[in-house]
Amino acid sequence: MKKKLIILAIVIISVLGVLGTSVYASGGFLTAGWFDWWGSVFGGFDCAERIARCTSDSAHCKRRIEEEADRCDERYDRYMQRCQRYEERVDYYFEKCEQYQSSCLSRAERYSSDPERYNRYKGMCEERHQSCMYSAQRRKDQYLQRAQDCRNRAEYSKEKCEARYLERQARQVEACIRRERRCLEGLIDRCGPLVPSM
Repeated sequence: MKKKLIILAIVIISVLGVLGTSVYASGGFLTAGWFDWWGSVFGGFDCAERIARCTSDSAHCKRRIEEEADRCDERYDRYMQRCQRYEERVDYYFEKCEQYQSSCLSRAERYSSDPERYNRYKGMCEERHQSCMYSAQRRKDQYLQRAQDCRNRAEYSKEKCEARYLERQARQVEACIRRERRCLEGLIDRCGPLVPSM
């Protein structure tokens, strides 16, 4: 199949070469038309490529601006992850209190043969446990407040970012369109009706 295509291409090129040479040699009126036709064909390909480059550059320019909008969401997500860490710590100190209580009661068992000492040690465990739980609750309230403040700041930051982005977006999109227009206007003399209207 490849050999047939190669042979066919050679035949077509040979015929066109002979035809072009004979027409050129004859000095007929066809000569200018012949080369003008080929010039317009290859010129059309060149124009199409240049026009495609103008519109492609403009599309890339606009796409970059759209991607900037994602940065507000990305920044907000990072902020919220930080807020989440506050919430993850609210029960940490309660767990520490329970671990300490369990360890303290285990140590108290060493004095089980001495009821007075055992009860005194166990009472100390309970007292420290209550103090620990009170402190843990206070820290939980603080962390929950910090988490709420953090979320409020994250929301405010996102709104501010989006407002700034929308304002900048309008200017940047207009700049992309102006560059595309200038690019296409530069092709009007060369490519004429092939240039799309803006």
